[in-house]
Amino acid sequence: MNGKEQRRLQVQELLLSGFTQERISVKLNISISTVARTVKKIREGSAQWLTNLAEKDIAHIVRETLEGLKLDLMKLNDMLEDPSVKNNIKLQLQIRKEITAVRSEYLKQLTNMPMAWSLDVFTKKYAPESMPQPTMKGLGGISGLK
Repeated sequence: MNGKEQRRLQVQELLLSGFTQERISVKLNISISTVARTVKKIREGSAQWLTNLAEKDIAHIVRETLEGLKLDLMKLNDMLEDPSVKNNIKLQLQIRKEITAVRSEYLKQLTNMPMAWSLDVFTKKYAPESMPQPTMKGLGGISGLK
C-alpha cells in the first residue's frame, strides 16, 4: 500500500471516529487542505460506489433474493402435495406455518429493500426534471405542489 492509500485510510478511520478535519490535520501532521482533498475523494468514491450499486448490483440482488423465496414457496407447496404428508396433520400444519413465514419474508423483502435511494439515483440520471405529482386538494396539496 502506497503513502496516499495509507493516508486515505487513516483519514477515513479518524473521520469515522468523530475527528474534525482540523484535528485530523494535527494528528497526521498534514495540512488542512490535504485533509479536505482526501475527504472529498473519500466522499466521491462513496457516492460512486452507491451509484454503481444502485445502477448495476441492486437489481440483481433483489431479483435473486425474491427468486430464492419463490423457489422455497414452490418446494414447500410440493411437499404439501406429497401423499405421505396428506395423512399427517401435524406435518401439514408445520409446512403451512413455514409457507406463511416465507410469504411474510417475501413481502418484507419487497417493502424493506433500499429502493428509495436507488430510485433516486435513476431519477436524477434519467429524469433530471422533477415530475409533477397529483395534488390532493382535500389535504391542502399534500404532494407539495399547489
